[in-house]
Amino acid sequence: MSYLKSHPSFLGLKQDRFTILLPNGLPDYTIEVSGGQQLKKVKVNRPKALCFDYLQLKDMFGLDLETEMVQDEMDLANEVS
Repeated sequence: MSYLKSHPSFLGLKQDRFTILLPNGLPDYTIEVSGGQQLKKVKVNRPKALCFDYLQLKDMFGLDLETEMVQDEMDLANEVS
């Protein structure tokens, strides 16, 4: 990990909160009982992410994380009919 932190594009660490998702894409929950009531709590993860200067990485390594929307053939066939 030290080789990543020593790179000139490294900006630092940032702790963030991510919701843990089930395979179907819905948030995972735990059920807790408090004061006779059931409470539904969303499961989260609070990792420390390494942050980098994207433009610097793009220039140095040709990194391209940009996305575009592509329709599949089924969608195109439905639009035509």
